[in-house]
Amino acid sequence: MYSTTASSSHVMRMETDMDCVAMPWTPGCETFQLPKANITATIDRLCGMMDWMPGCSIDTLCKHTPDSTFCNPFSVLADICAEDMPRMKPCGPYVSMCMNPESRVTQCKAHPPLKNVPTTKVVKSLVSDICNEMPMDGCELCYPPSSGSRSSVVKQCDYFSVYADLCAAMPEMHQCAQFDLMCASTPNFPLCPTSHLPPIDGRPMPPPTMQMYFHFSISEYFLFKTFVPRTPLQYTLACTLVFLVCIVFERMLAFQRVWDRAAVIRYRALARASKSLVRANTVSNSRSSSVTIGAVLNRVATSNDVERDPLIQVAAPARAGRRGDVGALRMEMLRLRLLKAAGRLCIGVMGYGVMLLVMTYNVGVCLSVLSGLGVGSFFFFFDEGVEVADGLLSEEEEEQVCSEGDDLCCG
Repeated sequence: MYSTTASSSHVMRMETDMDCVAMPWTPGCETFQLPKANITATIDRLCGMMDWMPGCSIDTLCKHTPDSTFCNPFSVLADICAEDMPRMKPCGPYVSMCMNPESRVTQCKAHPPLKNVPTTKVVKSLVSDICNEMPMDGCELCYPPSSGSRSSVVKQCDYFSVYADLCAAMPEMHQCAQFDLMCASTPNFPLCPTSHLPPIDGRPMPPPTMQMYFHFSISEYFLFKTFVPRTPLQYTLACTLVFLVCIVFERMLAFQRVWDRAAVIRYRALARASKSLVRANTVSNSRSSSVTIGAVLNRVATSNDVERDPLIQVAAPARAGRRGDVGALRMEMLRLRLLKAAGRLCIGVMGYGVMLLVMTYNVGVCLSVLSGLGVGSFFFFFDEGVEVADGLLSEEEEEQVCSEGDDLCCG
């Protein structure tokens, strides 16, 4: 008797459930709810068919943030079936129960879809437009470079997450209007910059926002893709490093000014000595010329200023008047040129690096650069540096060098 009553009750409950799905306007359906197991199974089936739908991306995120209001399984089902894919067969029960304006099922209103979430068709179109206009980090996830065309998709990707990262990097793009609407409606959504949530396991942090105007931001590229501070401490350490690098840069500039002054005089002395030795090999009466050049090289090689700078120390030729001496002098001249080129290369690398840091328009970075240059200039400005090479040549020889147009040695 009891068994028959329980069986009848179960059948009646199933009939009521079927009635509320097929006829949600039926009185008494206000308290009806689809079983969670059925909802989860439906989501798995839908995402197994098309896992690149935004609703499936939300379902993946919800596995890491299950307590969020938009992570209710029925809400995730609504993200897929309400506006995106209502014609897919597994969405039939939801469409029948919740898309009817006369529905009395409270579950439909209690757990609505996430507001302003773009549909699969829209988000694919937006990602394609962005990557066509400006290839950015993340585009390769949906359009591998080997495909050769943005219109031909080689593999499916998580379009919704890629779209969110692209818009987080460049929010001013007109294609990101939909993303802005979604984040305005749900500021705590994990993919929105306004959520301020920690990184989700297995998913990289979004790239820094590219802002072509002065701004305050902790997350910023520091020349390299992998060098991106994410916390105030990391940002402070990065700015401190920039400050120290700029001080070193000013030290290198000051050293270059001093070295160039001495190297130019040294190079001209070597050049004149080389010419004199060539003439000595062809003209029999060249003793006085050789003695003059030897005296010049001796003063250059034994100068106290040059001795302090090992970069420009060159021993005087041991065999004045021989052909081998000409080759040795020219090798020393070549060495000076190579040292000059290497120094210029280092200065150029650091100078352009500092310029690129300023071009981030990050206020903290710009202040670090300017303060570093100022402090470095204060400590390493060699006001007497331009005189470091004085005394290497006689007055007559300096006048000869200056007569050739050397503005470095003529005041």
